[in-house]
Amino acid sequence: MAVRTSHIALTLRGDSVREGIQVSDGQVPFSPHSGMTRHNTGLLASSPVLDGNLEKIHVAIVNEGVVLVPCEDAPQKELVLVQQYSPGTGRKRWPSFHVEFGPEVRQLSNASTSGGSGGETWTLVSAPLGWAQNIASQFVNEHDHGGQTISYKPDFNPREQELERRIAEVRNRLDNFDRELESAKRNENDYIILSFTQGKHPRTGEVQWEYITRQNGKTVKLVVNAYRQQPSSAKEQWVCRKGRTLVENSSFQLTLVDLIFRPDERNAILAEVQKIEAELAQIRKSATVESSSNIANSAMAEAMRKAGLLR
Repeated sequence: MAVRTSHIALTLRGDSVREGIQVSDGQVPFSPHSGMTRHNTGLLASSPVLDGNLEKIHVAIVNEGVVLVPCEDAPQKELVLVQQYSPGTGRKRWPSFHVEFGPEVRQLSNASTSGGSGGETWTLVSAPLGWAQNIASQFVNEHDHGGQTISYKPDFNPREQELERRIAEVRNRLDNFDRELESAKRNENDYIILSFTQGKHPRTGEVQWEYITRQNGKTVKLVVNAYRQQPSSAKEQWVCRKGRTLVENSSFQLTLVDLIFRPDERNAILAEVQKIEAELAQIRKSATVESSSNIANSAMAEAMRKAGLLR
């Protein structure tokens, strides 16, 4: 049986969509990056083209399997070689990529690994235009993010997903900021709020940022770690964390401190949260308006059909 619908050929792997499906010796071979292919013929489709990259095709389904025939017609659907995978040894902390195929696609052929480290399943599907990019844009290919099984979402907005990830990260940063700031205000867990003046190293004469105070009859000098971030002026307040004590006796203590952040930086983080929230609200408002418009148009069309004004 030949499917006369013209397809654009694409290869989908994780968050990557590549134009074309590669053919070798007249076949679309199964050649996974990980796992073993024993007991597997590795044939996903055949083609009259011996070698190259198929881009626009018709699909023929015969007793022997799937045949891909090049064509020049404008694409009406996508033929997607979906390369699902679970990472092998050495890459286990990267997410696995799997797809939940819905009624919008027709699965034509597939092949899977059968052993070894990691595993892959490649599936050839006929799908609506935009399907592959919709799947790819949902996949988060980040270290330690966790495996994902993704389904087609026609209303998916990649910008909205990106903003949701960003606002979660910024809110987490704000929570950590507030927690460390509160510890500094209470002088807990070696956190402290200080302003520094410029002094000189007693032996080398090099300039250093320092804070000197008296505690229990002892002179205490807190010096900013020379190998970390430095203040830019004596007017700045910094949340710091005490580090190694270099000298301590009955009359003197010298301790290194690391600068963490300035308390006034909170305003910038809060402004970033508000900016992302505003853009998210606008995206969601637009989606709601569009959905309401579609519902209204559908209701109007149905009413016109019932009145005999539309067929």
